[in-house]
Amino acid sequence: MSSTTANKKEIVDFLWEWAQTNGDWSKIEEVNSYSYYTKKLKAIISTNPSPDQDEEKLASEGYGHLRAAIEIAVEDDLLKKIVKRYKKGIAFPSILRIEGHKIDTHKGKINDIYEKCCISIAGHNSPSEIDTTPTIDELKLDFEEFTQLRRVFI
Repeated sequence: MSSTTANKKEIVDFLWEWAQTNGDWSKIEEVNSYSYYTKKLKAIISTNPSPDQDEEKLASEGYGHLRAAIEIAVEDDLLKKIVKRYKKGIAFPSILRIEGHKIDTHKGKINDIYEKCCISIAGHNSPSEIDTTPTIDELKLDFEEFTQLRRVFI
């Protein structure tokens, strides 16, 4: 191996995937996708917590999935995949597909839902004056509202 080859960094492109374990190994879904997070979110929303389950913890987990789904929707739907996490480069020609007036109209509400996700997940601390006890019903309403907002962009 030459010294110039040894000094070069090898570039590796990762695609994170998982295989469903229901016996059908032909179904593979990219983990970093809108559908991946919304499936997890829908499963939580459809849960009717029993008295021994912690609804706040379950809703907090759901808000984490909603937050990830919003981030992906912003990348894919609002910004038309111009910039993608974990990818090098900018797909500049996609800028022509961005509808800025729609972003201007809806960005405040999208941000409000995203901020609620941030204060509702376990990883973020909030001041004690702010009630951050999430419920499954609130999560369902926020997901439904975001779903309606996302439809504007797809």
